[in-house]
Amino acid sequence: MFLSHLILKQRPSLFVQKTMESQQKFFASDFLSRFKAGGGVKFYTKLSRYFPWSRTDKREKRDKDGLIEFPLPVFLVELIKTATGPAINAGGIIAFDLHADIDTFGNTVQEVSVTGLLLRRAILDTQNEDTRFHVMSYTDAGAAKRSREAAAKAITAIKAAGFPICPKQIDGSKSRLSDRKQKMLRRPSGDVRAVRGSTVYQIDDEASTLGTLETNSRFLIEHYGAKKIVAVITHGVLCGKAAQILSDPSCPVDKLYVSDTVPFHNRPELQPLVDSGKIVVVSIVEELAKIIYYLHWGKEIHRVR
Repeated sequence: MFLSHLILKQRPSLFVQKTMESQQKFFASDFLSRFKAGGGVKFYTKLSRYFPWSRTDKREKRDKDGLIEFPLPVFLVELIKTATGPAINAGGIIAFDLHADIDTFGNTVQEVSVTGLLLRRAILDTQNEDTRFHVMSYTDAGAAKRSREAAAKAITAIKAAGFPICPKQIDGSKSRLSDRKQKMLRRPSGDVRAVRGSTVYQIDDEASTLGTLETNSRFLIEHYGAKKIVAVITHGVLCGKAAQILSDPSCPVDKLYVSDTVPFHNRPELQPLVDSGKIVVVSIVEELAKIIYYLHWGKEIHRVR
């Protein structure tokens, strides 16, 4: 389903994606883009809660067999630009917490982060618990690059509100051997000694099967003495064995904080976990409302971040 808003001919047009984007829905939006562009719309903005297939930040290159690995997200952006013509250049695409580097898309895509929103909620829910430190953990260099600034702003806001917090940080307990081989754990860096007896917040933009999150969390508990693991994930794809992993009493993740960019109402296998509080879904409706307001009044979207 889509929620679209069109303000008269020759006026700004906003297309809001309501649910996770599939191939069918993407091309439906592309068709709508062409219709609006043909109708003389001057400004066209696509607001994507979960940008399609943005799990790659690779540029075009050749694999070991000499075949070209095409950067699909960039291709999709070019499709939208072709469909809408100059209208999209004036409006652009707005997306939440991309996995890909924003520079990959040129100046067409604006990114809005809700990592800070999720982290604030997670820390405030646990700040009265007995813990040495609040340790921010980024699974790899990419996650750290994408989330560190948002996390710092969230911590600053919590301190400004008068809540005592002593944050620490560790980087990288995951490394990828290759696209065809299993990920392996490596020694994390940063405030590693602070992990023992502390609450660790595993921060990332997306989680699918939770295999990596489970392995990393168990690693930090068994080898570094973490007292509690809290996952903070923007896009909760949560497919495959994700529900089974979270339902297991031995699961090392105490709670999973996730936004509703990927809806939960139509996934009955996850509902018991939401009802029990294992999964905490934080709504981004207010963030969407701010974006629409700022677009309408011509304000800078980066103020929403």
